[in-house]
Amino acid sequence: MILDVPATYTWDIPEAILQAKPYLVPLVNTLYDSMLIYQTQSRLHHFDGSSGEKDWQIVLANPHNENPHGEWNTLEVLCYQNHAIHIINDRINMVILNAYYQENGQQIPLTWGRLVLQSEGAVIYFKDIEYKSLKNRPQQLAPYLTG
Repeated sequence: MILDVPATYTWDIPEAILQAKPYLVPLVNTLYDSMLIYQTQSRLHHFDGSSGEKDWQIVLANPHNENPHGEWNTLEVLCYQNHAIHIINDRINMVILNAYYQENGQQIPLTWGRLVLQSEGAVIYFKDIEYKSLKNRPQQLAPYLTG
């Protein structure tokens, strides 16, 4: 997949990632003492897999405003054209722009597909899942898109 994320580097790595680092390093060889973190006003970091399959990055969500363990969170994912906005508990914590996939040497805008709900390393429960079609561009994308 090819995509852009507004992000900057941070050396303030969450404890959960530090604990998992020995297990992640063989899979994520770009995991150093700094990591990318989503920042609204930062320059776009382009990810295209050109450095090889294992050279992908983890981009930390920001803010990390999940509720304490045992409390419900509200998650919204707004997808418009080939862009996505992730919102946790009413706050944007990640924006993905210009998502494409490769097929027969062509870049195809990622405008459809499955929505997969998952947890990495923990049991998770879901409730009240809703799906709605967007008729207009979400205003949250305005700072990133022209036209």
